[in-house]
Amino acid sequence: MKSKKRLICIATPLALCIIYMLFCLPSLRDSLNQNEAFSAYFIRGDITEIWRIALKSGYSPLFYTILKIWSLIFGNTDISLRFMSIFFGAIAIIFAFHLLKRWSDIKIAALGTALLALSPIFVNSGSKIGRSTIFIAFAILVIYVITIKLQRSSFFKRSLKLGSAITPIFAIAILAEAITSGAMNFNNNRKSDSYIKDTVSIVSQLAEKKEPILANNLQNYYESIFYSTSEHPIYVLYDRLDPEDNSAKPAETYRYNIIENPDTFISEHSRFWYITDLVENETKSPLAGYHIINEASNGHHLALELEKEV
Repeated sequence: MKSKKRLICIATPLALCIIYMLFCLPSLRDSLNQNEAFSAYFIRGDITEIWRIALKSGYSPLFYTILKIWSLIFGNTDISLRFMSIFFGAIAIIFAFHLLKRWSDIKIAALGTALLALSPIFVNSGSKIGRSTIFIAFAILVIYVITIKLQRSSFFKRSLKLGSAITPIFAIAILAEAITSGAMNFNNNRKSDSYIKDTVSIVSQLAEKKEPILANNLQNYYESIFYSTSEHPIYVLYDRLDPEDNSAKPAETYRYNIIENPDTFISEHSRFWYITDLVENETKSPLAGYHIINEASNGHHLALELEKEV
């Protein structure tokens, strides 16, 4: 009987982890949204640079440090970076099951963990580069440790009712914060869905070899630079960076493919592609002396091929 119960306690959370991962997998190859692209760009520097930028601009250095270490171990691709969220989501599922089992029984634990694992907000957070699943995993782990300490303490044994009340209070408070954080992340991800990966792919097929791509603003630069290649490097003009905007701090620090001197870029390239947002209807060259010779669109972004005037 005990061996059967032990097997159920092992198999149930593992099965839920597998189901959760299967729900997350279809989104792994989607184009990075604005928040994800910013995180991927943030970790281009070393850990010292990450902490310096984070502390200056008010971002969380701990999350970016964890993401940087993960990228050093598993690679810096969109799939590997997103898989970190899936990993911590799986950790959260396993500890959530064992935590609920300590509060009640296996059936309640399985039901409660299933609700977490199959939650659309939780699944969405698991398929994006973000801190939500990390926070939830650490929150559940803290509650789990507190629960064990309380259940093993003499104080808890003498005051079972008090101990039983404290843990759910911790759980409700942290779970509420976790749900709020996850909901905000879910809402941000929906608002900032990006198709820049498709746009870059279209341009790469149409462009000549070594023809560069120029993003029209910082947001499109962050989202597209992840797909920059030696064949078609992606740039942005330095004057498109707002020094008062904290989100521009990583770009100002790393200066990766930032055009500070347009004259140099103009002298080196007779043609380039220019990516802008379709809604902005920007149909002029950002650099003087170029005219439009081709254009392409995926319904969300407009890409213009520009050639130097003779």
